[in-house]
Amino acid sequence: MKFQCAVCESDNVLLKTMPSREGIDIELVECYNCGHLSQNINTYEDIYTTGEFSKIARNDSYTPDKQKISQLDKKAFERYEFYKDFFKKNDNLLEVGSSIGSLVYLLKMRGKKTEGLEPDPSYAAFSEKQYGFIQHTSLLEEFQFEHKFDSAFSFHVIEHVKNPVEFLNKLTQMLTIDAEVLFECPSYEIHGFGDMKHTIWKPHLHYFSASSLYFLFSKYFKINSIGYNGSAIFIRAKHIGKSSFQPSTFEKYKRKAEKIFKVCSKFPVLTPKLPIKQVAIQAIIQEGKLFSQYNKAVKYSAYKIDEFNFLRKEKGSKGIKAFHVTNFKGWGNNAGDIVLSKCVRDVFRQKEQFKFEIKAISESVDQQVIDNINNQNCLIIGGGGLLLPDTNANTVSGWQWAVSEELLKKINVPIIVYAIGYNYFRGQKPNDFFLKNLNLLLERADFFSLRNYGSIEKVNELTNNKFSSKIIYQPCPTTVIRKFEKGIPNKQKTKNIAVNVAFDRPLLRFGTNYEQILTAIAKAVKELEVKGYRIYNYTHITADRKFEILLDRFNVNYRTVELQYLFPNEIYNLYNNMELVIGMRGHAQMIPFGLNTKILTLGTHDKMRWFMQDMDLLDHFVELHSEEENIQKIIFQKAIDILENNSNFVEQKLLAKQDELFKITQTNLDKIYSLIK
Repeated sequence: MKFQCAVCESDNVLLKTMPSREGIDIELVECYNCGHLSQNINTYEDIYTTGEFSKIARNDSYTPDKQKISQLDKKAFERYEFYKDFFKKNDNLLEVGSSIGSLVYLLKMRGKKTEGLEPDPSYAAFSEKQYGFIQHTSLLEEFQFEHKFDSAFSFHVIEHVKNPVEFLNKLTQMLTIDAEVLFECPSYEIHGFGDMKHTIWKPHLHYFSASSLYFLFSKYFKINSIGYNGSAIFIRAKHIGKSSFQPSTFEKYKRKAEKIFKVCSKFPVLTPKLPIKQVAIQAIIQEGKLFSQYNKAVKYSAYKIDEFNFLRKEKGSKGIKAFHVTNFKGWGNNAGDIVLSKCVRDVFRQKEQFKFEIKAISESVDQQVIDNINNQNCLIIGGGGLLLPDTNANTVSGWQWAVSEELLKKINVPIIVYAIGYNYFRGQKPNDFFLKNLNLLLERADFFSLRNYGSIEKVNELTNNKFSSKIIYQPCPTTVIRKFEKGIPNKQKTKNIAVNVAFDRPLLRFGTNYEQILTAIAKAVKELEVKGYRIYNYTHITADRKFEILLDRFNVNYRTVELQYLFPNEIYNLYNNMELVIGMRGHAQMIPFGLNTKILTLGTHDKMRWFMQDMDLLDHFVELHSEEENIQKIIFQKAIDILENNSNFVEQKLLAKQDELFKITQTNLDKIYSLIK
């Protein structure tokens, strides 16, 4: 059988066999003319429209699970960020191979007319359930388009197609002249940063280099740029309806690809555990990466040193020995939990010295952990909502601390459950397993407190009021920060407004009206900026940065501050410097409240209404789902009332309420001391 290159059709090829990531040998055709590597396309099988690819490559599932959705959403935002100038410039876009529509979702938020084309029917259909829009279901080669597109983009698709030449030819039929395209796929020259065995994979029919990508796209497009993103290669090009191939340019890319291949192949593996090789190669190859990698490494190193010193100080050296199970994790994890974890310990230190053994809620629990707990004076569980099924999903307890029934019964020191919350979202229902373990926790706890009356009512309902006399109201300690943290500067009048919009669990938070809701919030923020206020986008997790898309869309002048990479005292100072915080997350409201900063709550979760009701601040609450038609007007008017019309009254109300909350906290603390001393 005669073999030719699938890209340039040269017969100057070598037939070779290479091991793949599946552990099987795959027959490949290597082209000496354009540098392309491919499988024999004559044996191509369609595994996409049947859904078989999802079974092979997507966790053996025809529909995405929560972890997969999270991964796809995270990757979509990373791509949006990296290629932001492309998406900002273009409109009337088609994404080829759009999966569940995560990036289409972001672009629709940006106000871009965007459609998704996904051959896998299950993944294509999932966008309607997850985001509220319908995608096309077809292979590109068979797609019956109704109109032409002014732009197209595709990520990690072209390496899967049978015939890339025919694939691009069909795409050009869907594009207007001068339409810009962006394609990204695995890079043959980088080949997994020198790991060819990881690169070769049965579903990947093609392995593109800079030279073979140039050869392919120059048949129909004018090449704007070819570059690298991690271990991937990307090309940006403009549809001109004719060839733009230049031999000298082709040779330049060929030399570049060969050079990079050698660097990746010969660069030493400095350590098997850390991606030092990857970081080093990226710094050399990827434009602008050297400085950013260095900067990130310096920041991370400094953070880990500070974190070590912070935790050493937090543990203390003498006093009552307490084992603290908490949701604290630094560097990129939820900023609210970072603060709350410290606040729990700070409250306990009000009248006594403590020596804490700090254990992350996500860490596994075994007999050794129980033995360690029983060597302390008490167990404190607090620092996070905890009564939630999916943050640390497990089949051991059904709530966030994965302690089994058997091990929980072996704890023989006082168990203090402190200021946790019932954090199920609307539409989420607890199962029998969760209820069984909730009852056991209540039975075993010596002190059980919830941080809002709504949680108390809900837990009593779930347990048939069996423990109603035992459940105590304990305000979240973040709401009284200024009472125990004496080093915080006094409040000063500013023109600063912080906004926090939560983007985890978007379907649960926004439903299918996400664009309408988010657009209204951003427009209200723009009105406040026009009024002369300085806007800050405060993020508690990285996903919260997605609100930048809306702020950019409406030309808001803002600064993003990523609180998830900071320590509690830094977060205190940042929230203290705001005049108003418009927030969606619980601790994007409770922390500023505890610092006497004015708040305006965007409600998508019952816990937020419960909190504002307890604080007697329902006038400062906006229910995003019941007021969709007037959200922009309501947010703006409430913000102005808080900032300008009733400012002094609001300040006095916050101070009085905080005094009340601190008295409750001290009373509860006396009860706890009597149990553990």
